[in-house]
Amino acid sequence: MRLFYIFSLVLLLVSCKSKEKPADNDLLKICPEEWIQNRMPGPGTNFEEYYIVDGKRRELKEFDIEWVKKNCNIKPTVVQ
Repeated sequence: MRLFYIFSLVLLLVSCKSKEKPADNDLLKICPEEWIQNRMPGPGTNFEEYYIVDGKRRELKEFDIEWVKKNCNIKPTVVQ
């Protein structure tokens, strides 16, 4: 029974770790088509930012942001 609890704990820790930001060498170094800043009012005060690549939403955490700033001529489209 103790082995079951240890296995469950390890499985939980591994699954939580997979949601972290990718390592720097795993980050995308491509220029997105568009940068969206959603500032629509709603519950809470958090605004969303994301990129559009091949017509699909991609999260900023997937990208090497410094590389994008340095190599891509992209300005945010603000949605209000």
